[in-house]
Amino acid sequence: MLRRENHFAPLTFMLLMPLSRPFVREALLVVFGFSFLALLSQVRIMLPFTPVPVTLQTLAVLLVALSFGSLRGGITVASYIVGGAIGIPVFAGGACGWKHLLGPTGGYLVGFFFAALFVGYLAGIGWSKSFWRSFVAALIGTLIIYIFGALWLSLFVGFSKAIM
Repeated sequence: MLRRENHFAPLTFMLLMPLSRPFVREALLVVFGFSFLALLSQVRIMLPFTPVPVTLQTLAVLLVALSFGSLRGGITVASYIVGGAIGIPVFAGGACGWKHLLGPTGGYLVGFFFAALFVGYLAGIGWSKSFWRSFVAALIGTLIIYIFGALWLSLFVGFSKAIM
């Protein structure tokens, strides 16, 4: 019996080579982190004195950064922000669109990215191996988020109201 050669095997290998196991694993982790951020952002409480809702997004960003590290955490948070900006309803309360990056909540969203990078960096150098160092890293990340958020929010409501 003659064996039939698969002449497309080298082409298939070349096309699928970038989709190796490590790539697929990384992509799945980013999708998981994106989904985790989107899910926790749906828990929101509106306060009467600010246009910015209280959400679990900050917790999600910090957990993603501590778990994923700087690069993967930064990519995850950036994809979440870009996804929400282009119309995927992932922001607080199912909101989406560029107006959220340019509106009162925009500074917090940008702060999420920089906090993920820095907290992820701290996790990468071993801070996530200790509860107390993880706690301090999360506090620093929260501070980064609130600095970006309050500075941007102050353009809309004034500095004294923004830091309340």
